[in-house]
Amino acid sequence: NSCLDGGSCQFDTKQPPLRAAEEVIAGQSIEAQLSRYVEAHIGDCLDFSGFVGYNVAVEPAAVVALVIPGGVQLDMDMPTVVDGPTRSGNLRHFTFIHNLDLERIYAAASGVAKTERTYGFLERDLLNLISFYSGQDDSLLAPMSDSQITTGRAPQYRLRSTVATTLGQVMGSFTQMLQVAGSKGYRAITVPYDASAGGPDPNALYRQMVIPGDELGVDVSSLSFSFGYRNWPFYFDTGGQGELLSPDSMGINLVFFYFGVDRWQTAYDISWPVVVSISHSDWTTASSPHYTFNVAMEGNIRGNQPLTADEAGSAPRGGASELFSDPANFNSGLIEVIVRDGKTNDLLAGVSVHADTGGALVP
Repeated sequence: NSCLDGGSCQFDTKQPPLRAAEEVIAGQSIEAQLSRYVEAHIGDCLDFSGFVGYNVAVEPAAVVALVIPGGVQLDMDMPTVVDGPTRSGNLRHFTFIHNLDLERIYAAASGVAKTERTYGFLERDLLNLISFYSGQDDSLLAPMSDSQITTGRAPQYRLRSTVATTLGQVMGSFTQMLQVAGSKGYRAITVPYDASAGGPDPNALYRQMVIPGDELGVDVSSLSFSFGYRNWPFYFDTGGQGELLSPDSMGINLVFFYFGVDRWQTAYDISWPVVVSISHSDWTTASSPHYTFNVAMEGNIRGNQPLTADEAGSAPRGGASELFSDPANFNSGLIEVIVRDGKTNDLLAGVSVHADTGGALVP
């Protein structure tokens, strides 16, 4: 999704209905897709080994798949003629029930999608990660909003391409830490933290990456969930700031000394895909086939704000305006700068004062 803002973003869903009776477009439902798949592949599954010495003639099958509580029922109309040396017969109607609880899987996937639409957990978790891994140091992500007094050095800059690479690494590492509480395999993530050392507690971040299982509207105790970002291309922009990201800066040069203030205001615009894989614990035994169902969602952030279908058209672009380009700051009046000697407190003459907007265009 490469739309520029909420007003131009259009949201769509590719979620098919579960049952044919719920179809808007014929053949779109999961039941219809299962019917077509079984019709196309049923011949590969039949060898009629029980009719050795018989001639077996089979006509193409017409299959109706039905999702029932706790399983999937396949009703097949497959005219079959068995002709042997002593007897012959006609077979036509076949019914098979597979204990694949597709109804619950579908409900769980729908619950995850609904929870994302309601709470925007993908976007909020990524914003928390950006905040956690950003800072004034040029090895970190560009801060969404931060100010720092600087001495003895020029302002720090970031390359948009470098930020994008780091952002992809963060998404790849931490998307897989999303969990559904109460699901099979759920385990709270904790790491040692020394509060006396200062810095943010990562455990607070990990706790926010847990989706309440009761929000999904279905029993998840026997379902396993995994979330992943698989290093696909993603949309990334910084509010039109270009390749060089820099803070707004004001500074004073005192011959051999620099004193200034750097203020970062970085607007993150991101759209990225996330795959949710759901499996059932009853299907992972050695005697049972293993089924994993994958569904895809997209997270969208514009101007450091989660953008969901309900918010399209009204998402604020917080952090997009530059300090000196904000109309609210145009009438600041005269600014008096007094420079004194740090030891004697005497006024200093011949001092040059300059303002640097980091390359931004200022009207």
